[in-house]
Amino acid sequence: MITKSDLRLYLDSPRHLWAKHHDAWHPQISDFDKKNSADGYRVEAFAMDYLRRYIAVDGKL
Repeated sequence: MITKSDLRLYLDSPRHLWAKHHDAWHPQISDFDKKNSADGYRVEAFAMDYLRRYIAVDGKL
């Protein structure tokens, strides 16, 4: 499955995407990027909870 992060990586450099999927790419992740990633996961969890509570029909998205 191609994720949004994979697409962004591919647009930056197709070889980076190849290396990531062949376990040959080990980027250095800054503390700022780690915080942004954690924030993104929290927003995703909040959005999914909101959808389940207020948008979903019979608990199904």
